[in-house]
Amino acid sequence: MEGTITKHLLENWPSAIWLIVGGVIVWLFLSVKNIANKAKEASEIESQRTAHGNLDVSFRKIALDLEYLNKSVSDMSDTLAGIAMKSGTKVKSPKPATQTQSPITLTDRGRDLVAELGINTMINDNWMSISSVIEEQATRKNPYDIAKTCMDEILLFPEKFLAEEELNILKLRAYQDGDLLQSFLRIVAVLVRDRFFDEHHISIAEIDKHAPVGGEGLARNTKN
Repeated sequence: MEGTITKHLLENWPSAIWLIVGGVIVWLFLSVKNIANKAKEASEIESQRTAHGNLDVSFRKIALDLEYLNKSVSDMSDTLAGIAMKSGTKVKSPKPATQTQSPITLTDRGRDLVAELGINTMINDNWMSISSVIEEQATRKNPYDIAKTCMDEILLFPEKFLAEEELNILKLRAYQDGDLLQSFLRIVAVLVRDRFFDEHHISIAEIDKHAPVGGEGLARNTKN
């Protein structure tokens, strides 16, 4: 049987070669088509992931803005309630603890509060968890975004950065001064930003260089 096939191929070798070449061409065509289809599918999946990722970022920004407004109203309500309890006593508005121009810095009152309340010690005691949160949120971000992340995260989720008893110290002093808790959290944010930048060899001056053109910097979240 094998001899008959071999003899047939030898007698008709031109046709046999073309048959083999044709088979190889068909195989190559199907292989290339299969690879192209897989590449197209991978591209579509990646596009969907990118779109989904952008959507996630947008939703997170909206959620942060809503959370910020909610906490602002809550803190203001607590402060007004505290002032109301002091009826008959003239309450003087406290001086701001942070300056509003960018890059944000501490005022004389802010530096005094840092020393009086031991805020640097609070940050030192929690630095491992603090830096971890900032690292996670600041991946592939420029100095402006990192500074904004420090401010946003601490204002919205202070429990991620300080222990309950430490937050209670800030809340009590805010009440005593007739001030908002946010004023004290901004102090923490500035100190955290400065330490994070120092450890990562980032200049504070780089913040404004990466600020959005025509934007208001970080002033929206730093006004007292």
